[in-house]
Amino acid sequence: MIGVICLSYIVLNFPATFVKMVDPGSNYVWLSYASKFLYFSKYSANFLIYCASNAQYREAYLLFLKEVLLGRCGTSRQGPGEGDTPNVQVAYMAGRIVPYSG
Repeated sequence: MIGVICLSYIVLNFPATFVKMVDPGSNYVWLSYASKFLYFSKYSANFLIYCASNAQYREAYLLFLKEVLLGRCGTSRQGPGEGDTPNVQVAYMAGRIVPYSG
């Protein structure tokens, strides 16, 4: 896994570095844009690599996406109750958690 991350870093950073060294005046604008696109896509690549290689990351991202798509992210479904942890009760009293009405 570390090898894949290192390889993706090298592959995605090398074009931008090469263009910057060979063409410092940016005479070939399209080449500069393409290399910058690859350079910034490395941040997305790490996410995809971790998600593809680790079941815990996959499960966590799917759970998060399900909550976001259903519009329930960051809300308490039942309000504060006896089963809630003290942090949830304090956050509810501070107005940071809106009761779920659905």
